[in-house]
Amino acid sequence: MFRFFTAILLACVLHAQAPTPTAPAAPSPPATDPLGRGTPQESVFHFLEACHARDYHKAMRYLDLRSMSTQERAREGPELAKQLEDLLDDTPFDITALSRDPFGSQGGRHEDLETLKTGQETLTLQLERVTFKSGLRAWVVSADSVKLIPRAHKVVAETPFETKLPQQLVTSQLFDTPVWRWIALLLMAIVIWFLARLAAWGVVTGLRPLFDAHGFRGPLRVALFVAGLRAALELAPPATLSRVFIERLLGLTLALAIAWAGAVLIDVIAHRWYSRLDPRVQAVSYSVLPLGRQVLKLALFLIAVLSVLGLWGYNTSTILAGLGVGGLAVALVDCLNH
Repeated sequence: MFRFFTAILLACVLHAQAPTPTAPAAPSPPATDPLGRGTPQESVFHFLEACHARDYHKAMRYLDLRSMSTQERAREGPELAKQLEDLLDDTPFDITALSRDPFGSQGGRHEDLETLKTGQETLTLQLERVTFKSGLRAWVVSADSVKLIPRAHKVVAETPFETKLPQQLVTSQLFDTPVWRWIALLLMAIVIWFLARLAAWGVVTGLRPLFDAHGFRGPLRVALFVAGLRAALELAPPATLSRVFIERLLGLTLALAIAWAGAVLIDVIAHRWYSRLDPRVQAVSYSVLPLGRQVLKLALFLIAVLSVLGLWGYNTSTILAGLGVGGLAVALVDCLNH
């Protein structure tokens, strides 16, 4: 017996002294670019942010200037960045058309940035996914396109309309956009709002013989206003980043207007359904119907907001999980109270 316990004790000691196998080291994650040049769209967005902050020494790092000497970079880099800023802000450039994929829209090294016409010539500026000596990969304006920036910059000139305006309105800028464009957009927005109101009234009046569409006047007016203002942006386009924020706000407004119209439709259907119920069932449905109606309305608005956020590139699953059941319950109670 003593030998038996001695053998067990010896086995335990040897097992404790045996080296424990270590798990293989996890591969280190790829380096993250501190300048945010991971995708074509992200790179141009941060480039414009740096330009609008007047930090052209930072902005030039979004250009491939490796073929230049250190002195040439310091002397010409900021000016090239400023010229590219003028190109993107003063031409119909759509930043949302750029890929948000780290490998680009076609999985290659190049991505078209902007195409410009200078007289008989067509110039195409491109982004390129380059690898630096440190191993970091980033999207920057290609070296060949950097050489084209001064020639393409000649496209940016005052239009015949701008030459007739007071120069103070043309040269003064608000959010990197000439003041006259903001004034034009404001005046067009006022006119479009009243025209949308008139058009919505005409549509609702025309549909009255078929059914009572009075409740749809509000969402229809908002939708027409968004469509009209979206067209107005083409006539007096603001700077690229300002335009992105305005278009996102218009997209969210349109989605909420559609959800509003859906909520009105739910009310119409619920009212008709309730009026056709047997009087003996109406008493029970009176307490259930409002709750179900509010749940459907809340779901419509939630779907509208999450759809827009998804188009903007946000992870809607994370947002929905963060909202949680408690948040939905609070929102539902708030709807019921109103």
